[in-house]
Amino acid sequence: CMNTMAGGVVCVCKIGYNGNGIQCADVDECATGLHSCHSKATCVNTPGSYRCLCQSGYTGNGVECEDVNECQVDNGGCDTNAICTNTAGSRSCLCMTGFTGNGFTCTDVNECTRRGICHWNATCTNNPGSYTCTCNSGYKGNGNYLCLDIDECSETPGVCSSSFGYKGCKNLPGTYQCMCDRGYENNGRTCSDINECASSFCSPFAICINTPGSYSCTCSSGFTGNGLTCVDVNECAIPNSCDPNANCINVLGGYNCSCRTGYEGGGKLCTDIDECSTPTICPASATCVNTGGSFRCDCSSGFAFNGTVCKDIDECALNLCSQHATCENVPGSFSCKCKAGYNGNGTACVDIDECSQSSTLCHTDALCANQPGSYSCSCKVGYSGDGATRCQDIDECKVQNGGCLHNATCINSKGSFFCQCSRGFQLINGTICQDIDECQISPGPCQSNEQCVNSQGSYQCLCEKGFSKSSGGIVCTDIDECLSNPCHTNATCLNTFGSFVCTCKAGFTGNGSLCDDVNECSPVGVCHASASCTNFPGGFFCQCLEGFDGDGYSCEDQNECTMSNSTCPLGTVCINSPGSHVCSCINGTIAYNDTCAPPILKCNPICDPKGLCHLAANKYQCVCDVGFEGDGLSCADIDECEEHVCPENETECVNTPGSFTCICKTGYRQNGTSCIDVEECVDGRQECSEFAQCVNTLGSYFCKCLSGFTGEGKNCSDIDECQTQNGGCFPSANCTNMPGAFRCTCPTGMMGSGFECHDLDECAHGSSHSCSKDALCLNSVGSYSCQCLTGFQGNGFSCADVDECDSPSACESNKECRNTPGSYLCSCTEGFFYSEGTCVNIHDCQNGSSVCHHHADCVDLLGSFYCRCQPGFTGNGTHCSDLDECASGLERCPHRASCQNSMGSFHCNCWDGFQANATHCNDIDECLDDATCPPDSSCVNAEGGYFCQCQAGFTGNGSLCEDINECSAPGHSLLCGNGSCINTPGSYECLCNDGFQVNETDCIDIDECSLNSTECGIYSSCFNRVGSYECLCNSGFILHETSCIDVDECNETANACPEEALCWNTAGSFLCQCSSGYEGEGQVCRDINECLNSNPCSRGQICINTPGSFECSCPDGFKNNGSSCTDVDECLNKTGVCHPSAKCINQPGSYRCECLTGHSGDGVQCDDVDECSILQSPCHKQAQCVNTPGSYMCVCAAGFFASGTICSDVDECEMDRGPCHAHATCVNTVGSFSCQCNPGWTRNGSTCFDINECDSALSCPAHSSCENLPGSYSCTCL
Repeated sequence: CMNTMAGGVVCVCKIGYNGNGIQCADVDECATGLHSCHSKATCVNTPGSYRCLCQSGYTGNGVECEDVNECQVDNGGCDTNAICTNTAGSRSCLCMTGFTGNGFTCTDVNECTRRGICHWNATCTNNPGSYTCTCNSGYKGNGNYLCLDIDECSETPGVCSSSFGYKGCKNLPGTYQCMCDRGYENNGRTCSDINECASSFCSPFAICINTPGSYSCTCSSGFTGNGLTCVDVNECAIPNSCDPNANCINVLGGYNCSCRTGYEGGGKLCTDIDECSTPTICPASATCVNTGGSFRCDCSSGFAFNGTVCKDIDECALNLCSQHATCENVPGSFSCKCKAGYNGNGTACVDIDECSQSSTLCHTDALCANQPGSYSCSCKVGYSGDGATRCQDIDECKVQNGGCLHNATCINSKGSFFCQCSRGFQLINGTICQDIDECQISPGPCQSNEQCVNSQGSYQCLCEKGFSKSSGGIVCTDIDECLSNPCHTNATCLNTFGSFVCTCKAGFTGNGSLCDDVNECSPVGVCHASASCTNFPGGFFCQCLEGFDGDGYSCEDQNECTMSNSTCPLGTVCINSPGSHVCSCINGTIAYNDTCAPPILKCNPICDPKGLCHLAANKYQCVCDVGFEGDGLSCADIDECEEHVCPENETECVNTPGSFTCICKTGYRQNGTSCIDVEECVDGRQECSEFAQCVNTLGSYFCKCLSGFTGEGKNCSDIDECQTQNGGCFPSANCTNMPGAFRCTCPTGMMGSGFECHDLDECAHGSSHSCSKDALCLNSVGSYSCQCLTGFQGNGFSCADVDECDSPSACESNKECRNTPGSYLCSCTEGFFYSEGTCVNIHDCQNGSSVCHHHADCVDLLGSFYCRCQPGFTGNGTHCSDLDECASGLERCPHRASCQNSMGSFHCNCWDGFQANATHCNDIDECLDDATCPPDSSCVNAEGGYFCQCQAGFTGNGSLCEDINECSAPGHSLLCGNGSCINTPGSYECLCNDGFQVNETDCIDIDECSLNSTECGIYSSCFNRVGSYECLCNSGFILHETSCIDVDECNETANACPEEALCWNTAGSFLCQCSSGYEGEGQVCRDINECLNSNPCSRGQICINTPGSFECSCPDGFKNNGSSCTDVDECLNKTGVCHPSAKCINQPGSYRCECLTGHSGDGVQCDDVDECSILQSPCHKQAQCVNTPGSYMCVCAAGFFASGTICSDVDECEMDRGPCHAHATCVNTVGSFSCQCNPGWTRNGSTCFDINECDSALSCPAHSSCENLPGSYSCTCL
C-alpha cells in the first residue's frame, strides 16, 4: 500500500506480481521472457520471482553458464579406444581408427574380413586397431600392395638336386618345381627312377624289364607284338614240327600235335597202323590190302565188299550197257542187248535213221525226225497234225500272241506268222518290239533348257536341273535355288541361270556348301602388339594385355600413376611404363617394400644410367627416371620449363638436369616460399605524370592519365572535350572546358545535369514565376506566360477584380448580389431562405415547425412546407424512429468488422486482433514484437491472433519449450541407424559407423563402388553392401585365390552347348556355334534339311537328310559311282528275280522278265506250256508227245526212229547185225524185232544156248557115238 501525491493511498502489486493492487497474480518471468537466465540455462518460475538452472553439461549460477569439459574426467565415459571430443554442453565419443562402435563401446575392426585389403598373394593378420599384411611363402614385398613372386630357381642356386634324371627348375607362382626327365618322378628336390614295371604297363603276356628312366616290354615265347600288346601266335598256321599225319591244335602261347586215326605216335612222329596184320579182319572170300591210315578188303571181279561179305555186283544197276540196250545180270558178270531200232553189241548201240531210208514216211508239210530207236513225223513249224498223214496250218497268234512280246501284234501267215510293232517301237529278232529312243535322234525333239527322257513307246521333255515350268507353262524357266537355302549357314547364295553359287561369308572359307571358320589370328599383326587375339567362328576379337587399355586393335598403356594416389609410397614418384609402373625415389633408386633400393640389373640390354630396370609382367624393361625421357636404354634430360611446370604467373622456370627450379619474375620478390608482387606505386619507383594515376599490376605497374587528360601516362595533357560534339552536353546546353574536365550548363528556363536538360515548369514552382496570385501560370518550353483568372482582368502579372454585381441580372428575384474576389454571391433577401434552388418565405416553416418530429427537418416550399426525417431516421416526418442500419443491411461494414447501431447512425468496430485501415480491417501481426513468445519457440501469426509453437526439437505448450532428447525418445531406435545418436539442443547428431555417412539426421550406407574407392581386380565387379562392399567375380569368372580367372565353360560345364554345336570359350563367357549341317543361334541347333528345297546331290541321285549332314544315294536299280548314278544291269549281275524259264531284259533303273517261248506268266513266275495237251496231235502217230520245259518233243515209240516229224520203223536187225545173240537170227517187225535162235540153239531169255543134241538118245543112230557141236552135233559110227 503506498501514499499518493494527492494524499491518498493506492495498492500496488509487488515486484514479480501483476494486478490492480487489490488482486495480484504471479508474473511468470520464464514464460514472458522477463528473466536473465543464460541461454544454456533453464528458467524455473517461482512465486514472485524465478531461478536459473544451468543445463546438463554446463556449470554456473544459471545467469552465467560455462561448458563442462567432460573429456577431462575418465575420458568423458568414452571407451579406452575412443577419442573424447568436448562439445557445447556435452561431449562426443568417436572410436579410434581400427575400432568400431558408438564411442562408448568400441570393438576392434577385423580389417582382414575386407576383401582385397592386402595383396592377393599376402596373408592378413588382424591386430587391435590395425592389421598387418605379410606376403605368402614364395612371395616378397610389403604385403599391402606389392607381393612379387620369388624366383627360387634363379635366386637360390641348387634348390633342386642335379641328380640323375634332373631336367631343370621351373618357377611357379609362390613356389617352384623341380622338373624331372621322362621316366623319373619328383620326390621333392631329387628325381628317382619310376619303376614302370610295377604299374603293369606291359602286356600280361610280356616280360617287363625296368631301366633307368624307362622300361622295355618283350613278348613271351608263343606271342608276338610290341610288348605293350602281345597276341598269341597260331603255330598251326605256320610251319611247325607236327607230323604230316598229325593234327595241330593251337593253344595260348604254344601248340599240340595229335596223330590222326590210323596212325600212332607222339604227334611229331606218326607211323601207319597195318590193320591187315590182324587176322580175320576181312572175310575169307576177300583179300586185305593195307592203306595209309586205313585198309580195304578186295573181292574177286564182279563182286564187292559190303563190310562183312563179298556180294555180286549188279552191273545192270551201274548202267554199263548202252541206254538203248537191255542188261541181264549174272553172278560175277552181265550181258547187254541193243533194243529195237538200234544196232550194236549192247554196250554200244547205234540208232537206225529211218528217215534217211525213206522220204514218204511223213506228210508233205511234216518233217521226219529220226529218234533213238525209231523216227517221228512232226508237222513243220506253223502246222499241226500227226505229221504222218495230217498237217494243217497253226494260227500261232492264238497262243500267247504267237510269241510276240509286249507292244507287238501277231499277224498269222501260211505256216508261219510275223510280229508287228506299235508306234514308237522297232522289231528286233522278229518277236521283240524294242522301244525307239527318240532322244537319240538328231535333232532332239525337246527345246532349250529341257532334257529328253525316253519312255516306252514315247518320250518326255523334262526341265533340266535348275529349271522348272510354272503351272500350265510350256517354257522351262530358271529356278531360284537360293529360296530354299541350299548353301551352308555361313555362306551366301547367288542364283545363276540354271544353277546357283554358294560363297562363304566373311570370316569363313570353303566352297559354300561347306564353310570353315577362318582363323584371323594366324596372321601376325591382326591385333595390337600389346593385345591377344582370340578366334571365334566367323570372326575374332582382340583383347589388350594386362596393363593396357583399348579395344585390342589399339591398346594404350594404363597409367597406373593416375589411377590412385596411393600407387607409390609417400615420398616417391610414380613413373608409368608400358604395362607397368615403377616408384622412383628420385635419386636413382626404386621403392621396394617401402624401402629405396638400387634398381635390379636384369635388363638386357642394360638401361641408361638415368634408366630404371624393373619387372613388368613377365619381362624386365627399362624406363627413364623422373626428369628424363627416352626408351630407358637412352635417356635425355626433360626441359620441364617447356611444359609450364611453374604454374604461378609470378615465377619463371629454370631447367636443371633431371629437374627444374621456379624463381621469381621481375616485378616480384621472394617472401618465404612464395613470390609476391612488388608494389611500385607505393615504393615510389613509378614515373607517372602528375596528371596520371599509378596502377599496380602483378609483377609490374602502369600509368593511366586521369580522366580529362590524354597521353601515355608519363606525359598527360588536358583534353578540350567541348570541341567535339559540344562535349557530349545537351544540344541547347553550354559546354565549359576546365583542366581535366568540362562542365555542361542548361540554358535559362531549363534544368538538368547539362548532359540532359528538360523544361523548367516555372508554374509548378511558385518562386520561379512572377504571375499575379489572381492569374493562371501557363508553362512553355524554356519559359512561361501569365493569364488572369476568370473574374479578374489585367496582363497576368497584375490582375484586378471584376465587380459582377454591377450587372442587374447577376442574381434572381428575392436574392441580393454580393461581390467577392474573382466572383460574386447571390443570397436570399431578408425574410427568405434558400431551399432547393430558390428562395422561399422563411415564415412558412416557422409556422409549422411544431408539427415536425424532433428528429425531422422542416423543408419550405413555395408558400408551404413539409417535414422530412433526418438521416439515420425513418418515418413520415411527424414521427421519426431510429433506422437500424446494421439490421436492415442498408450499410455494410468491412470484412472482419462488427456493425454497431447508434441513434441516427451506426459505426463499424474491427474484431479483436484487427485494426482499422481507412475502410478495411487489417490483421494485427502480433509476432512483430520479438517478446511475444518465450525462447525456443516461434510466434505464428494467425488471422486475428497468434500462437506460440515450440521449435523443432523442443516440446511444450508454447509458453515453455523444453529440449526433446530424440536419442532417448520413443522410437529412438529408428534414429541414426548404423550409427550412434547424440542429443543436441533442439536436435540430435548421428555419429556414423564405418562404411556409413551422415545424411542430415540419419546414417546411410557409403556406396564405395560408386566412389571408385575399392580395390576390386580385373574381371570382378564391386557390389555395395551395407556398411561395406564386396568384390565378386563377374559372370563367367571364378575366384582363384585372390584373382578372378575365366571359367572355361566348354570344358567344365557339362552340356554347355547342345551336342549339335561347337563350344568356343571366351573371356567371361562362351559361344555356341551350331556344327556344320545345323542352324540356329547355338543354344538351339536345328538340323538343316539339305534335301528340303534343293538337291545338293548329283544328277540322278536321291538326297537323304541325316542329322547334321545328308547322303546321296541312287534310286533302286542304280548304283553310285561317286559323282553320279549308273544303271544296275540286274540281268548281267544276276540280281534279277526272273524265273529260270524267263529272259531278263535290263531297263534304266529296273529290268523286266519275259517268259521264254514255251512258257507263260509274268516273267517272275513262268509256267511251262504243255504243248502236248494244247496242240491237237502234235506228234506222229508212232510218237509220243513229251512235254519239256519251254517246249515239247515227239518221242518215237520203241522200234521207231525220228525222221523229221515222222517216226520210221527201226530195222534193228540191220544195226550191227541186230541185237540178237550171235547164234540167233534177227527178224525185223514194225516197231520192233524178234530173235530166233538158229537151229541147234535154244533160247533162254535173250541168250541162245547150244542144244546138246547128244542128250537125246534119238539124235544118233544106234552104234554110233554122238558128239555135240556148237549149234549142231555129229554122229560117229563106232
